[in-house]
Amino acid sequence: MCLGASRLQAGPFPLPLALGAIGQPACSLYVSPDRLDPVTPSDPYAEWALPIPNAPALLGVSFYNQALILRDGGPVPTIALSYAAAATIGQK
Repeated sequence: MCLGASRLQAGPFPLPLALGAIGQPACSLYVSPDRLDPVTPSDPYAEWALPIPNAPALLGVSFYNQALILRDGGPVPTIALSYAAAATIGQK
């Protein structure tokens, strides 16, 4: 799981970033890859949890996430990316 603080910029690159130049023509990166958490799939789902401390300073902070899936179905492993999601701490 890729967790990012931005949905507009990833380092020097504006988002979304099309990944066709690295052999992923149907994929785009929608979030800054600030944190990568490995997730073990449990067919047909994968479960991911993000512990958030009970800190008033975090209220209203937004973050974005996107799944990166490693596909090992050929001579060269490839990646696939999900669409992105957004969340704001303290909001329903």
